[in-house]
Amino acid sequence: MRTNPLTILVILLTCLHMSLYGQPATSASTLSVGDVAPPLKVFKWIKGEPVTEFKNGHVYIVEFGATWCGPCAAAIPELSAVSRKFRGKATVISAFVMEYNDDPSNTSNPSYVNRVEKYVARRGDQMDYRVAVDDPSKTLEQSWLKATKKVGIPHTFVIDKEGRIAWIGSNPKLLDGVIDAVVNDKHALEKNTSNAPGTQPSSNNPFSPLKEWLNDGGESILFFSMLSKYESGQTGEPTYSNVDNFRWTKPDSELYERRGKIIVLGQSLRVLYAMAFGDTLWNYPMSRILGLWTFPDTIKNPHQRRSYGKYWYRPILEMKDTSQFEAKYPLPHNRFNYMLKVPREKGTAKYLQQLMQRDLETYFGYRVRVEKRQMPCWYLKASAETQARLKSKVSNGQYKMYEDEKGNGYFKNAEVRDLIHQLEIRYGCTGYGALTYRSDCQPPFVDATGITGNIDYMYPVAFANKLREEPNGGAIFTFEDYKSMLEEIGFQLVKGTKEMNVVVIKDK
Repeated sequence: MRTNPLTILVILLTCLHMSLYGQPATSASTLSVGDVAPPLKVFKWIKGEPVTEFKNGHVYIVEFGATWCGPCAAAIPELSAVSRKFRGKATVISAFVMEYNDDPSNTSNPSYVNRVEKYVARRGDQMDYRVAVDDPSKTLEQSWLKATKKVGIPHTFVIDKEGRIAWIGSNPKLLDGVIDAVVNDKHALEKNTSNAPGTQPSSNNPFSPLKEWLNDGGESILFFSMLSKYESGQTGEPTYSNVDNFRWTKPDSELYERRGKIIVLGQSLRVLYAMAFGDTLWNYPMSRILGLWTFPDTIKNPHQRRSYGKYWYRPILEMKDTSQFEAKYPLPHNRFNYMLKVPREKGTAKYLQQLMQRDLETYFGYRVRVEKRQMPCWYLKASAETQARLKSKVSNGQYKMYEDEKGNGYFKNAEVRDLIHQLEIRYGCTGYGALTYRSDCQPPFVDATGITGNIDYMYPVAFANKLREEPNGGAIFTFEDYKSMLEEIGFQLVKGTKEMNVVVIKDK
């Protein structure tokens, strides 16, 4: 089976979601900064000499990633630069985890190993460090990531000269400073698993330790609320916690542990008001569950469908001066921090939003309403002939995605919402990241195909080749290019309007 470069289209959102929120983990953290690093039990070494143990006097960097993960691919140059700079003093290891196994019964030669091998071979010297892959039992994922409740990828562990975990983070740009401190014995161990470098929390950056305190403990606090300007506690890149992220979690999962907390750092007022007054779920159908290739059970979790096609993604500003709402990233101006903590049993989305609305009203005083308005959208349509031609011929009901020998990308037993995901990920305003950074995104995409069953469709080889040629996975196609490709398949994107709930903000 050939490596499928189209994977990033289907599960990029899953990767982002996991990076932000993680996945279910054990009920209690068993591994943290300062602990002895667990054994590196890999299934196979793909590149470089095997590391059988963490030797005293040497520093190790263990990064966890996957072939399908866009941010992991983007981190490759940083990891290679670190590997070259500290060669002889520190060893960089990339461990591939969370890879989909086409045949779970085959534990001696799982299909994903070949996929990882091709992925690494294709990049050659770009990956200037050692590479290993996890076993079908997910030993590495369980003993490292889930043990620390750091299940999102990429995630990196720095192991000091005594074999202890010195740092855990997800920002590869910070590795250089951290490793330099560890190599030169200037890094003091502490319970700090944030992306902030250094040995101790800075006195002029009060929000990093407070954020960690709220995340790691603070359960004795019944209520805590704070709104401040970003300049008073700069933290680097903007971060946020979705007020509705716990709605689909189970007790004892990591997300359930976060219930009752909101932590927003370095975001604009537009984002804060979207969280407080809008529907905090994604405005398109939920993505497939990684590894299972199935969508979440919307029968048991009907709230997962409530946003799709019903909410406008961005608050509308009807005021004379909108400058306070607009932030120019990465500049610190017009950016804010907001933190909220309530008892977990009271941490419903409705209650958290009510408290957040109160705080915003207390300080800013803008008039806010949620109104129904006709808003622009794209309708995805298909003729009767297309519906009949694309009807799935797969009988076992399993979703498959692969390439043929010519490089055509095939989707078997897919759903229309797979297409909706791909459109939203590439061109839509997905989540708060779009609210933060983007101004050119397309309006929501709505399924108007009339297709009720599953479908089989193909992306032409030219499209797949362009994806493969992009260094970090996924070529930059124009929206018109993508529309043309959909027309080749038999779909049309038609401009239209749809009544949606809109957050409208007016002058005080």
